Amino acid sequence: MTALSAGARINGISTTGKSTLCKAFLGEVPYVKGIVKISSGADVGFCDQTPYLTNTTIYENIIGQSVVDDAWYMSVIRAVDLETDFERFSSGDRTLVGNNGDALSAGQKQRVALARAVRPIRQEEPERREASSLSEIDDAPDTMHTKQERIAQLRPLDLELKSPLYTHFLDTLRGITTVRAFGWSQQYVERNQQLLDASQRPNYLLQMIQQWLSLVLNMVVVVIVTLLVTLSLKLRSSLGLTAVALVNLMSLSQMLRSVVIGWTLMETSITAVSRIKEFEQTTPRENDLNSEGAITHGPVSGKIEYKNLTVSYGPRNENLALKNVNLVIEAGQKVGICGRIGSINAIPQDPFVTSGTFREVLDPYETSPDHTIEEALRKVKLFEHVLSHGGLSDNVKPESLSQGQKQLLSLARAILRRCRIVVLDEVTSRLETIVGFDRVAVMDEGNIIEFDDPRVLLEDTNSAFSKLRRMGEGH
Repeated sequence: MTALSAGARINGISTTGKSTLCKAFLGEVPYVKGIVKISSGADVGFCDQTPYLTNTTIYENIIGQSVVDDAWYMSVIRAVDLETDFERFSSGDRTLVGNNGDALSAGQKQRVALARAVRPIRQEEPERREASSLSEIDDAPDTMHTKQERIAQLRPLDLELKSPLYTHFLDTLRGITTVRAFGWSQQYVERNQQLLDASQRPNYLLQMIQQWLSLVLNMVVVVIVTLLVTLSLKLRSSLGLTAVALVNLMSLSQMLRSVVIGWTLMETSITAVSRIKEFEQTTPRENDLNSEGAITHGPVSGKIEYKNLTVSYGPRNENLALKNVNLVIEAGQKVGICGRIGSINAIPQDPFVTSGTFREVLDPYETSPDHTIEEALRKVKLFEHVLSHGGLSDNVKPESLSQGQKQLLSLARAILRRCRIVVLDEVTSRLETIVGFDRVAVMDEGNIIEFDDPRVLLEDTNSAFSKLRRMGEGH
């Protein structure tokens, strides 16, 4: 039996089972034998390798379904070093993180998840949570109670209210381990029920309107039949002609219903086209790329040169990611770019692994023989893993790979491409790994504040690179 005391740390190389061990005491992996015990009353904070963030604000992602006092919240923010990031964001901690946290860098996402894990887990009182749930139900969109003049308006309303349900379901599925670890299952179930109820209202109203339409059409036929019988009696017309007219009227109801429902369905379907047209007319257009800045061919020598480069990921150039950058990287040089998290950009650095065989994932253009692929796998210490899973012809299951294995696969793919320029984005957080590089660029708020030999910068105790290294060493 192995006991983990307070403050214990689990170390090991990639694929040794560190993540599986952590998820075992969360109950997320089945046991073949043995038991796992957790101290009674112990709160659990969980920070996954791939941070689980919902498409809400940073603040809502940190507090989750719990109540945290402001003083402790600010203490946690300072502890994980998010204060500087909040100062850079125009909305502070109320900034939307985007889908899967796309508005944040990889380091920022990790620190938001870490802040959620270390803050006190104090769940709401049942009465308060129930009152909150009832309040949310009472605050449902007033559009459900608004008189609608056209059936076509119910269709977009139906789609609009189903979208949050699907998003909530996918978010829950993606972060089910985090949800269960923090004990938020009941709140997520309640939220799902609220969204499900709201999503069914337009569909129910649409069905009722269609039933009402059928009733009205049948009443119209009844009125016509009554008038026909009355006229036949008054005018004493031929019984044969009257019988033929009544037989034809029996199918009139179905004919009218088919015509009217067909018309309404066509009108409802046209709303989809109108929404596309509205989107095309109201959505702001991005500026066309300057033909001078477009890259039309691959690098010839491997030299990279930046001249007065300013980059923004916002449509209005509000938050600049790079500001007047001037940088020359000669061919063959190893250049490390370091700085505080978020000093360069806000693009996620998650490794991309597609489905398919190992051979297809590593060599999609089929330009390398098997022995070359195997050699690349040996260099990144993944050959034994691939061999144990059926070899290069076996299908890759991205969900079964750890974060470290995905990064190693991406590295092996880069080795096989034999490119003149290789970019490794946030491949490590250790400054020791770039001390032996030819040059190092230190970034701060989108500006290059230092660019020199790392050994020269380390000799200057006042340099930003030297300060970063001392900070990393805890000095």
